[in-house]
Amino acid sequence: MDEAGAASSAQLLSPIGMQLVLTPIHLLALNIYNEPKAALAERAQQAGRTRSRARARARSRTLTLILTLILTLTLTLTLTLTLSRWAASCPRPRSRAWAASAARTAWAAS
Repeated sequence: MDEAGAASSAQLLSPIGMQLVLTPIHLLALNIYNEPKAALAERAQQAGRTRSRARARARSRTLTLILTLILTLTLTLTLTLTLSRWAASCPRPRSRAWAASAARTAWAAS
């Protein structure tokens, strides 16, 4: 893979990977905050109960992120191509020097 492709892949995959890594840490922090005096065994038991729900939520967020990125990239590419084609089809303005000489010619003729 070339360097540009690797950079694009990293930009797309890093947020997704971070969701998978940070969700369990976030849940542990919430458990520590909500139950500050719980023993390690109680925390492990609680983590076991919420792990499947947390995985489902992480998958849901990851899927939402993937779909959002795909939609954003598709719309950006479509809009960029459409506007560049439109700009290429527009008549180009003439230079200022041409406009100035045309104005002098018109002024002299009147």
